[in-house]
Amino acid sequence: MAALGYTSGDPRKVSVTGDTMTGDLILAGATTDLDVGGVLTDAYQGVSGDLARLLATGLSTGLTSGGTLSINGNPALIDVAAATGWVVDYNSSGVIGPTNPALTYVDFPGAVGVALIGPPAQQATYWLLSSAGSLVQQANPPTRPQTRTHIFLGASVQSGGINFAVRSLPMVQSQPGAQYVDLLASLGAFNTVNQDNSISANGVNLKVNTTGGNLFVRAYGLNFGTYQNPHIAALSAQSPASYRYATATALLPGFVSDIDVANYDPGGLGVVTPIGGGAFTSTIHRVFVGGSPLVNEQLVIQYGQTAYGSLAAAEASIGAGNFIVNPLFTGTVTAYIAVTRTATDLSNVTQAKFSRAAKFASP
Repeated sequence: MAALGYTSGDPRKVSVTGDTMTGDLILAGATTDLDVGGVLTDAYQGVSGDLARLLATGLSTGLTSGGTLSINGNPALIDVAAATGWVVDYNSSGVIGPTNPALTYVDFPGAVGVALIGPPAQQATYWLLSSAGSLVQQANPPTRPQTRTHIFLGASVQSGGINFAVRSLPMVQSQPGAQYVDLLASLGAFNTVNQDNSISANGVNLKVNTTGGNLFVRAYGLNFGTYQNPHIAALSAQSPASYRYATATALLPGFVSDIDVANYDPGGLGVVTPIGGGAFTSTIHRVFVGGSPLVNEQLVIQYGQTAYGSLAAAEASIGAGNFIVNPLFTGTVTAYIAVTRTATDLSNVTQAKFSRAAKFASP
């Protein structure tokens, strides 16, 4: 960029005194022309249109600093710290214009000694900032539309006109993409359709089948080459299935296709141990699915950690008690196989019972 009529001695610079620039500032370069006046004059990496529209689709309404709620020295009053934030009002189905999208910067100076305006019977008060920077009190949590049109700060609780608790619960604007990753990490992997990746007996043997199906996974870059569908792993149907076994502490080498009915991992200590007791002593093998592109590695079966006196007792304990999941797993449990230690036929309901895991199952 060159400044016409410069006096700074450098054509790339404009002196802070004496020089003026009129009109839009244009940053020029091959295939990157950008008019900061509001219009992308050329396409930039496939993006064109109003710059504010681009920002509006990537930002969310939220607090950027301050806004802490506290109880005033007079417990009947509330103090609200100075706050800044943005209100992002964007209607993707509307006509783009001066008010759509609207990116409104909110600079709230703070307020001391704010009296509650709700009736005495109203115990909770929710505090928000409008796009005009006005402090808003209401009896109910913000609605979904309000999370877009207002900056939510938090709530206070009172009894008999005396505030006894406050909680700052702001909608934080920073890094919405990272916040989404936080959510995915908390949810973990799950089958997108309830019947996907179902496990069943293969026949009169100790093998199993899997229907395959879609698995939602949080793993970063799992479908790196499929950028329009980055979180869905399409698992293969297998009949019979091939898989690894695991204890609570290790993935075991090699692939197998028979359920190891005679062994378990007592207490999750990582030691494969023969199951003792009578012929009907049973344990619960847990079938996990993960998003590997290698078919053999899409299923992992983890040894049970508790021995039960009967098949019925094992089946009744599915999803209950403590079970230590191998920390290497990035998938989810999709099925439980309760089986006797002497089983030879997984299709025989007196020897084995298959149970479907819920979408967000307890292992």
